[in-house]
Amino acid sequence: MTFWISSGSSLTHSRLTNASLVEPYFSFVLPPSGLTFDGKNTASLHCIVALCIAVAVAACSTLSPHNSQSVVGTWVNPAGTVWALKADGKFEARVKAAYPFQTWGTYTVSSDTLTIHDESPKTPKPCHAPGVYQFQRSGDSLRFTLVEDRCVLLAQQVPLGWHLQQKR
Repeated sequence: MTFWISSGSSLTHSRLTNASLVEPYFSFVLPPSGLTFDGKNTASLHCIVALCIAVAVAACSTLSPHNSQSVVGTWVNPAGTVWALKADGKFEARVKAAYPFQTWGTYTVSSDTLTIHDESPKTPKPCHAPGVYQFQRSGDSLRFTLVEDRCVLLAQQVPLGWHLQQKR
């Protein structure tokens, strides 16, 4: 790569080699402060590069990768159902419905998707198939969107919205 460095009234021709690259992934070298790069002050170029790096770091820090920790806690929904999602991937629920019942099992989190595996022998057979929900947590609120669940009782309860009752 060839570029010109202006030093006062004279132009200097420079040729970059692999030995002069800052990192193997960069194809340019920032000239020392006080020189100009394509007729512009390098201080401006340094500021722009620093600003881009700062914006990239800030953007990455606001992304919160979903993991099981983002759903862990004891949650209650408007119907009064209490759902304890534990850090070890197990859950317990006291479902408030026309025929209240308790259930338990395991869950997994992948990205923004929660999959429920009911293991209680007392729940109806369709409830033993995995239930899949997308979720979004905002502070002490947790919202689910049904993807697939053959358990009618859970499919009615889970999307109601949840409020954190207690952290686990």
